[in-house]
Amino acid sequence: IEPYVRAGVLFLRESGWKPVKIECAGFHPIYQYAGCPDGVGFWPDGQPGLLDWKTGDPCDWWEIQTGAYDEMEPRLSPNGARRRTCVQLKKNGKYETHHMKDVNAGRLFLAANAVHQWGLDHGVYKDERDKPAADAVLGAVVAA
Repeated sequence: IEPYVRAGVLFLRESGWKPVKIECAGFHPIYQYAGCPDGVGFWPDGQPGLLDWKTGDPCDWWEIQTGAYDEMEPRLSPNGARRRTCVQLKKNGKYETHHMKDVNAGRLFLAANAVHQWGLDHGVYKDERDKPAADAVLGAVVAA
């Protein structure tokens, strides 16, 4: 993992991104989902940013994942839009930044989540998860 760590350190040195929160689990009380963005902070120009580390090849679903985090994560400032960025850490110790551009990614996630919940509520498919364990985790996240 050493090259990936080196790439992450290089990104932090070169980009000037300043984290405020790292790996802080969150929960959306209205839409009933949880997540853990890798970092929330500020870019050197003062724009709020949400950061997610990646080690694989770029994927379209990065947009939706960071959109879900953006909908869930409280704002650090009233500056409006938050820059969502995936930092692809590479085996050679380098990195590549991928700034997410789809302004509807969060709403797309909320729509998909709503359809999923509707399916559970109407018996379209069965939730096979351990309900008491899921409720315990949810309670711990909400209490935090």
